Amino acid sequence: RDDRLQKGALVENEIFREEAKNFGFDYLSTEEIVGPLNEPFRKYIDHPGKGRITVRADDGIHFTPGGLRLINASLVELLRERISG
Repeated sequence: RDDRLQKGALVENEIFREEAKNFGFDYLSTEEIVGPLNEPFRKYIDHPGKGRITVRADDGIHFTPGGLRLINASLVELLRERISG
């Protein structure tokens, strides 16, 4: 929600992405799961098959249990791909 925090998160994510790449690690961006940081704040997302999910807490920073479940599912999928592939 806070413009300053949003800009800081964009910078941090780019640093994390580049450093992961430099060391040959995978980087799982939460932006692809709960929405881009460079767009207006979204507390909810519409998820196919699950309807509207609250993904961010009222503070606008932390994830809700529903948001964390979506992130967890993406992480498990990434790990399965790496193990099998």
